[in-house]
Amino acid sequence: MNTRKTKPWLHFKEHEPVPAHFIHEPKRKTVKTARILMLFLGEIGMQRFYLDENAAGWRWIFGLFFGPLFIYIALALLAFKFPRFEHFIQTPSLMLAAFLMFIYSPFLIWIVVEWRSLPRRVEAWNAKHIGER
Repeated sequence: MNTRKTKPWLHFKEHEPVPAHFIHEPKRKTVKTARILMLFLGEIGMQRFYLDENAAGWRWIFGLFFGPLFIYIALALLAFKFPRFEHFIQTPSLMLAAFLMFIYSPFLIWIVVEWRSLPRRVEAWNAKHIGER
């Protein structure tokens, strides 16, 4: 089956260079956008996905979001299992403190490291994909 007959929009031949209107020019990434994404969607690693660091973005999701969440759930289940920890479930302030400690403290600690490394990583992305223009 000849694709040129069935798909007339494929008008160029394989040995010819790709026409300019088919070439995607990537836009420059900015540190400001990356930092805004980190502040509002940082728990799910959106700044990593913005810089095409998909593997690091998934590690960010599972390591800094789901990891502490599972620790918190395990701690709550431990409180149900052992009567000694029963007061932990009965006091909402202790549950809130544990929630904040296990869920948000790793993220808040890591945001300091991430905030300082973002300009270097944005500059590396721009150098790799756009080059010197």
